[in-house]
Amino acid sequence: MAAAGGNTLDSATLKFKITSIEPITCDVPYAQPPPGTALAVALELETSADFEGAVRVNGVPGLTSFSAYYWKGYSTDVTRMNQLDTVASQNCVADTTRLLPSSLGQGEKAEGIILQR
Repeated sequence: MAAAGGNTLDSATLKFKITSIEPITCDVPYAQPPPGTALAVALELETSADFEGAVRVNGVPGLTSFSAYYWKGYSTDVTRMNQLDTVASQNCVADTTRLLPSSLGQGEKAEGIILQR
C-alpha cells in the first residue's frame, strides 16, 4: 500500500533502544526527593524522514514523545499504576542536557534519559 508521495506506509518508523535503567538520586539542592525510587531510563531514538507521530506539541502535529505524561506503568503484579510522573522527579537533575528532548519530529535522532518513579 502506498502513502502520499509514493512512500510505503511501513517505511515511516520510530526506532528506540533502552540502553540502561538505573536508580537516580536527585542532585538539585532545592528539589524535594520524589516519593519512591526514581529511575533514569536511558534511550536512543531515531525517526524516519516520513515518520508521523500521534502527539501535538505547541500546535505542531506529527510528533512523538517519551515524556512520562504519555507513558503507562504497571506494577510487578500487572496492576496499572495511577501516576508515573512527579514534578520533583522531572526537576531533580542539575544537568538538564542529560534529559531526552520532550518531543521528536521527522528525521530526528536523540539520546538521553527520562526520569520515572
